[in-house]
Amino acid sequence: MSALYSKAELAEMGGVSVDAIRMRIRVNGIKAAAWRKVVVNHVGCRVALYPALPCLVKSQAQRMASKGWTSTKGMVSELSTDYETFMAFAEDVGLLKKEVKWGKGVSYYWRIPESMSEDGALRGAWVAWNDVRAAERRAAKREAERKARQEPEPMDDEEDDGRDWLDDCDQWMRDLVMDERMKKLLVGQMVVVVPDKGPRFEAKLEFYNMAGFGVWLKNGKYRRYFARQAKVQILTKKEVEDAAEV
Repeated sequence: MSALYSKAELAEMGGVSVDAIRMRIRVNGIKAAAWRKVVVNHVGCRVALYPALPCLVKSQAQRMASKGWTSTKGMVSELSTDYETFMAFAEDVGLLKKEVKWGKGVSYYWRIPESMSEDGALRGAWVAWNDVRAAERRAAKREAERKARQEPEPMDDEEDDGRDWLDDCDQWMRDLVMDERMKKLLVGQMVVVVPDKGPRFEAKLEFYNMAGFGVWLKNGKYRRYFARQAKVQILTKKEVEDAAEV
């Protein structure tokens, strides 16, 4: 029979308070496995004993970490950011999310997808994502300054002078936006995916933006890539004909 421990002994093992152990016992519905007779102030009493189960001596974050999941607090700390910014980043780049109920609340845990499994991939995605957000903030600031100077609003389509708002952006930003506009027109169509590592292949484009894209493979599997991991190219005329025959 495995060793049994009192609530106080379990609390010492887990580095938490006795009240925390009591709560974990109650939440998990664990019954006492045995009882120990003790004498306190010349009065005999019984102390409930429990096995050192992971749900008692390990925190929820520790148990999830052993399964490859990181808590929201841990991710926020790793990226040195705040909760709202991290949640927006996680949604945009497609981090895998898991909801875990604990008592009356819900905690969120995260796992890096296979496409970002390489060392430094998460940090690289974070830097690229922030670069795009910074560009958007600069564009918004220029627009606010224009309005503050009470410059006239751009003309509507009927009186359009043919200028695009991109004309006032830096060249690198124009290149990003124009590439995104062109690639978004290919959503739902077959394209050529050129990974940074590995052979190129054909797939159907699911979505595309500056940060990355998603595709459906011919075998029915779905993959997501960051912009630095792979590129999207338009099919050649022959490739279009071959795809139509499939």
